[in-house]
Amino acid sequence: MSEQHKISLSIPNQRLVVAPGQRLKIPITLGNTGSQIRDCKLKLEGVPQAWIFTSSQDFQVAPGDRLTVEVILHHRGISNLRSSFIALRSSLLLKKR
Repeated sequence: MSEQHKISLSIPNQRLVVAPGQRLKIPITLGNTGSQIRDCKLKLEGVPQAWIFTSSQDFQVAPGDRLTVEVILHHRGISNLRSSFIALRSSLLLKKR
């Protein structure tokens, strides 16, 4: 198995319902089962980028480590609009060292 396949990404629920004005906290876990430090960039799709808040989207994961990142989705819609159904998709871009 190549090094790029030794990084795991886990989101507890990828199908979300968010009401206008609501904030959801979503824990995303990155794991490195490889033998090298990995520099990663988290990318979230399926929701407007203006709704996504996180301390960083760039992470370094040491061999054997698991890192949980808290992402906050804030529905920026007008409060009299309906809730939004979101199918959150995520991916990791591995950076070269």
